[in-house]
Amino acid sequence: MSITGGSDELARAIQDLRVRHRMGEATLADFFELIRAFKNSPELLRSHAKSLGELNREIFLASHRVFPVGWGALAEILILVVSIAAGLAAILAKEPALIVIAQIGTVIALHPLLHLLAGTLMGIRFLGFYLNGPLRIEPGVKVDYETFLLRTGRRRALFFLAGIAGTFTGAFGWLLIGYFYSLPALYVNILLAISLLLFISEFIPPRLFGFKWYKSDLYKALRELKSH
Repeated sequence: MSITGGSDELARAIQDLRVRHRMGEATLADFFELIRAFKNSPELLRSHAKSLGELNREIFLASHRVFPVGWGALAEILILVVSIAAGLAAILAKEPALIVIAQIGTVIALHPLLHLLAGTLMGIRFLGFYLNGPLRIEPGVKVDYETFLLRTGRRRALFFLAGIAGTFTGAFGWLLIGYFYSLPALYVNILLAISLLLFISEFIPPRLFGFKWYKSDLYKALRELKSH
């Protein structure tokens, strides 16, 4: 769907979606369909940033439990510390299986933490942390959509790219450490498999492997770079 209407049309669309949501007939997918419909009018979206931010918050909170930013960040930092400790134990205490825990934990912690750091530096505020993914076990950080819309496309892209940096720093960092410290091949291969899976999910077209590439941070970053 593509819409080229003006401010009044967008205002009506926002109100219609709000009514549909309160009747239980609209989801976040419908919200982002609305955003895509006006994607060629970024200034128009910015002019309605407050209303769009309120609507996004209302729809999101209806389906997700959100934890305070401070508590979420503290939990992620603790996960990161424990993961690093596990990695050191894998090398120093000759417990190679722990390096797999270190890799997974570091990715889980760094990805949202770098989103949070980059977003804060770019002037984006956050509603809090939440559990994401198909099983709702993957921690994520939810942006305040009003402040997100008010940032430039380049700044929004940097926010998404920061998450990629966190993922691959955690994944390939421990892979290299495991390789250079000559850990058993079994565990190095597990680290490699996890790293490649993350790489594929971010960079390879989805239909080849069943991944939804349009949901990847890379896709979102490229989308934002094309905007004004």
